[in-house]
Amino acid sequence: MTNGNKIVAGGRPAEEKRHSFVFDLFKRMVVEKPLGTFGLVVIIVFLAIGIFAKYLIPFSIIQINLHMINQPSSSAHLLGTDFLGRDVLSRFIYGARSSMEVGLGAAALAIVISVLIGAPSAFIGGKTDMIVQRFIDVWL
Repeated sequence: MTNGNKIVAGGRPAEEKRHSFVFDLFKRMVVEKPLGTFGLVVIIVFLAIGIFAKYLIPFSIIQINLHMINQPSSSAHLLGTDFLGRDVLSRFIYGARSSMEVGLGAAALAIVISVLIGAPSAFIGGKTDMIVQRFIDVWL
C-alpha cells in the first residue's frame, strides 16, 4: 500500500524535481508582490527596447517625408506620422532609450552621493548619524 508517494526501483521514494533558484524567486515574487513584479517587467521591457532601439525602429527618427505629414495609423506607420512626416513609433522607441538613460543615471548618481555621505556618518554614529540619515531620506 502506498501513501501517494512515488516509488522507484529499489523501494526508495522518488525525489521531486527542484526548480532553479531564479524560477522559484520569480514564482514567489508573482505570488507575494504582483504589482512589483509587473513594474519590474515593464522596466525590463523598456530597458530592452532602449538597448535594441536601432534594430527595432521601422524608419529613421530624423527622416522627413513631406508627403506623409500627419498621417493616421496604418500598416506602414503603426502610430502614424507627425507634422514633418516622421514615424511616431520610431521616435517613441528612441524616447524610451533616452528616458531609461536619464532615469538610471539619476538613480545611480543618487546612490553614489548617498553612500559617500552616509558611510562616514554611519562610522561617526550617534546624533550625527541620525541627522544625516534624515537628510538623505528627505533628499531621496
